[in-house]
Amino acid sequence: MDITLLEEKLSEYGDPEPDAITFLKEHITERTFEPNQIILRKETPNRRVYFIKEGIAYAEISNEQTERVKWLVTTGHFFTDCGSFESLGNSEISIIAGVRSNIQSLGISAFNHLLEFPRMRHVIRKIQKHYHAENAAMLDRFRQMKPLEILRDLWESQPDAIRYLKRKTLAAYLGVSRNTLTKLLKQLYQR
Repeated sequence: MDITLLEEKLSEYGDPEPDAITFLKEHITERTFEPNQIILRKETPNRRVYFIKEGIAYAEISNEQTERVKWLVTTGHFFTDCGSFESLGNSEISIIAGVRSNIQSLGISAFNHLLEFPRMRHVIRKIQKHYHAENAAMLDRFRQMKPLEILRDLWESQPDAIRYLKRKTLAAYLGVSRNTLTKLLKQLYQR
């Protein structure tokens, strides 16, 4: 299996042991998800960490009245439901493929074995810190931004999300109606 992009991403955070990379190649799986296919279902335990080789995934929080997109990630990003993965409890979110996506994943026991390699453990911890800091900064930024500003930020950082996600999903991410999203997109494209 080709894990070239994954190896490149790992090397951005450090230099994992060759034996750790070999172990990863032997234990990682790859699966293609179709648009709107559920990767992780709400109220089930999450036992995997994921890497997007190609595509888009998003986390959805929903109840009987509302749907909200908590986060979205594109090619070259890691994702999981950290709370469920760490506690071994049920997930409070669903993770869904936004477009046809090739996703690589590693089960919890193989992930824990990777932590036995000191340099790989260091790389994983740096990735976790990076994503935690990035998410906190993004939430802080979004609290101070209007939906059009968020959309512009998304256009600059993850343009494929705007190009390929269903409008319903994008509207849920911004917390606006589909009609409002249509108006915002017109403004975005006019600049």
